[in-house]
Amino acid sequence: MTKLPLPNLFRENLLLFVERAFRFSTGRRLEGGQGYIEYICYYLAAYFIPGDRKRLLVNLPGRHLKTFIFSICLPAFMLGHDPTLRFMIVAYDKALAEDIVRQIRDIMESSWYQQIFRTRLCPKHSRKADFGVIGGGRVRAVPVRSVTGKGGDIIIFDDPHNAADWDNHVKKNNVLVAFSMLMTRRDLGENTRMLVVGHRVAVDDLSASILERNDFSHICLPLFAPKDMTFKMGDEVWHLRKGEALRPDAFSARTINKLKEEHLGSPFALHFQQ
Repeated sequence: MTKLPLPNLFRENLLLFVERAFRFSTGRRLEGGQGYIEYICYYLAAYFIPGDRKRLLVNLPGRHLKTFIFSICLPAFMLGHDPTLRFMIVAYDKALAEDIVRQIRDIMESSWYQQIFRTRLCPKHSRKADFGVIGGGRVRAVPVRSVTGKGGDIIIFDDPHNAADWDNHVKKNNVLVAFSMLMTRRDLGENTRMLVVGHRVAVDDLSASILERNDFSHICLPLFAPKDMTFKMGDEVWHLRKGEALRPDAFSARTINKLKEEHLGSPFALHFQQ
């Protein structure tokens, strides 16, 4: 079988693209053997990117590269294939929104990205939290409090709740209102794709509201498996054994036990186990 050149591999394989982007952004290699990243990339490539499943909720604990994979790599990868796409990313606050846009921009302006894709940024439309793409595409990130009904082709809610607000009903409700505004003022999801990713913070958070709707696909990955779990990836199956951590390199049994002892705020089982 003919071996494809690296640019083709990065262009066609989201997992390899994420690994390359991680090395570019951090100067480190992404630790191998992290099946959950492979599973996430498989799911996005098989269902969300083609548009077969337009509404997706992903619950994943902190320190598992949620923002990097879903809010940074995914827009850069998809814009590489289609420079007409318009992304709107909703983050908790303005600083996070601007940092997300900066990291997407850095990747798309890198020499390795431009060897892979022909997509280029529009030099006349570039702000801290907003940039254009030649071809009509756009990336805009806004804090929850600044959400409007404009939206985009793809809307990403990235950890819209602050964990510290787990018992603040006003702030939790503000997130729900922002989400509802985008869902009702657009096309009710007929064409717009909606991706919500974050860890759980309360029994009445945005994830709970979405699960009640019963119209979103759902990926739910715990900090460690409460039982033997299997996840299908085409013809392959990823197994997560009872007690096994998603990221054993960062969360040893000792670390997890310490988290259980020291965690404050929302219930540990909800916050980390989703």
